Amino acid sequence: MRVRDLYTKAETEKQSMRLLSISIVVPSILLVLVAVLSCYIASYTINLKIKEQLSVASHVVLSSPDVKIESIYEKCSVVYYDEKGIAIGDTKGFPTSYDGEWNNDSYLRIEGVRYSWQGGPTGNNKDGKVYYVVFIDITEENNLYRIVVSVSVVVLVAAVLILSLFSYWIVTLQMRHYEDALNRNNRLISDISHEFNTPLAVIKTSISTIMAEPEKKVEDVSEQLVNVTHESGRLSRMVRDMLILSRSDQDRLILEKKNCDISSIVKDVVEPFEIMCQLDDKKMNVSIDEGVLSRTDEDKVRQAIIILLDNAVKYTKRGDEIFVTLKNTSSKYSIIVADTGKGVPENELQNIFERFYRTDYSRNSETGGSGLGLSIVKTISGALKGKVLAEINEPHGLKIILEFPKEKFT
Repeated sequence: MRVRDLYTKAETEKQSMRLLSISIVVPSILLVLVAVLSCYIASYTINLKIKEQLSVASHVVLSSPDVKIESIYEKCSVVYYDEKGIAIGDTKGFPTSYDGEWNNDSYLRIEGVRYSWQGGPTGNNKDGKVYYVVFIDITEENNLYRIVVSVSVVVLVAAVLILSLFSYWIVTLQMRHYEDALNRNNRLISDISHEFNTPLAVIKTSISTIMAEPEKKVEDVSEQLVNVTHESGRLSRMVRDMLILSRSDQDRLILEKKNCDISSIVKDVVEPFEIMCQLDDKKMNVSIDEGVLSRTDEDKVRQAIIILLDNAVKYTKRGDEIFVTLKNTSSKYSIIVADTGKGVPENELQNIFERFYRTDYSRNSETGGSGLGLSIVKTISGALKGKVLAEINEPHGLKIILEFPKEKFT
């Protein structure tokens, strides 16, 4: 593994950990805040209910000061005191003397039972000034609050766990896409360097040869000039093709749709290739359905057909046949270009639409291209919401099927 690969892998892992941390920590903090808020709301609601019950009980006591031993509520008890603080009565057998733990927040705990209380004077009577304290058993409320807290904690832990697993899955998936894109980008840069190196080397060599013998006339160095012109054109085409693919990657491929007669377009594109086939002793069979109309980008469709026909002519020999078919249906039209050339091995069919991909046969062929043509066809088909397929043309050769949806005229 190269140092660059190690660096890239380390950066990817670092980025992955950063994204994973953010995707877990931030939502977890929000979940904790929600859980705390839920517990606070539950506590506030329970305490408000308790205070309302104490208020109602106190109101009953104050409205009936002569009541000494009487149940106000099932959960309430009242203890009366004289002005010296000595208990003089109670309801429901509430202990008039106890060593419970009093709390400044109006809580009293006796033998493990927690009470909330509220008191005050009831007024004067014949025995002197009487005070009361209303006690309410809040055991059920405490149990309810504990249940709320327990459920909140369990839900919080479960949510954080699920969130962590989900975040890990999402980040792993996204980073896998990122790694694939990075690898494709590195491979693309490597392929571009390799593909550009050959024509540049030819141009450099040709120019060096010309400059080494400045006394020669133009006709004497015509071969070198032809090489320079040819390789310059090849570089120009590769740059143009790369621009198309780059715009597609950035979703900036511009489409100019208009009403088109697809049948006429295919006929126009096929005509010059028929002449080329006649000159090369190749047979072209054309079958075009008439009246195929659709709203599309005419230039892009033409470019895709030209690439397919150019490949078919380029990779067939004398005596081979090329088949061009335009099929029409109610919802789509198909452009099929097949040939009886050497074709592509079946195990490589899924790779022929990759950028700079070429079979060993095409690489060794003098007519071998840059390996961008079918990638552009795939880009065009995707941009026009179509699809492109590659099949073995029995008994031998290659068949490319280009399908586009039909769009109504506007």
